[in-house]
Amino acid sequence: MDKMCNFAAVIQMKIQSLAVMTSIHFGNLIRDELKAQGRTVTWFAKAIHCDRTNAYKIFNNSNIDTDLLFRISRVLGHDFFKDATAHLAEADAE
Repeated sequence: MDKMCNFAAVIQMKIQSLAVMTSIHFGNLIRDELKAQGRTVTWFAKAIHCDRTNAYKIFNNSNIDTDLLFRISRVLGHDFFKDATAHLAEADAE
């Protein structure tokens, strides 16, 4: 269990570093995907078990907790971790 916690902490730090280094904004990615699917903020909030106010806070936040990002990825059927990896690869290529 400790190894899993350490792994999650490392992943969280890497995602936060990625957001800072490459100017990726996870909240914008999530909002864009939600719009692309034609879903409402109300639907999204219910799907992730929060209120609309918190959903808007997610959209405005560039850093997202990995557990929350995983949940959002599942709800929207979109792998935001893959997006982050691709963004990092692009930044490394520059």
